[in-house]
Amino acid sequence: MAWAAAFLYEATQDEDYLKAAESWYEQGGLHQAWAFSWDSKGPGVQLLLLKLTKDEGKRAVYKRDAENFVGGAMSKEQTPKGLAYWDQWGSNRYASNGAFIAVVGSMYDVQTEVSPLFSPPLDPSLRPSLVPFLSCLRW
Repeated sequence: MAWAAAFLYEATQDEDYLKAAESWYEQGGLHQAWAFSWDSKGPGVQLLLLKLTKDEGKRAVYKRDAENFVGGAMSKEQTPKGLAYWDQWGSNRYASNGAFIAVVGSMYDVQTEVSPLFSPPLDPSLRPSLVPFLSCLRW
């Protein structure tokens, strides 16, 4: 619900949708996200609300929550070839989605001390190559 309300706010600029997204974020326990997948949108909601909200206090919460997710993603157990391993079902899905959240997060100064890969934020010279891909997803 928070995911949908945040996108509706972005499309309409109707403050009621932003309030609903923030409320659903709190009610849904999205502070501690396990993964970003078809049925778990917590990390995406964290980044979307970080992008959309103007309230600096809430922005700090969303950023902290996103940093916690990215830090956890970067410290996952890895396969012998380096794939971050979340679960036996859909390993590549979780690894690629975690990497996607880390890249998008770097565009909003989401950092982690676990890995220097995304700290400091993504080098601005790399952003143009991501813009066509990310813009189709409305990030």
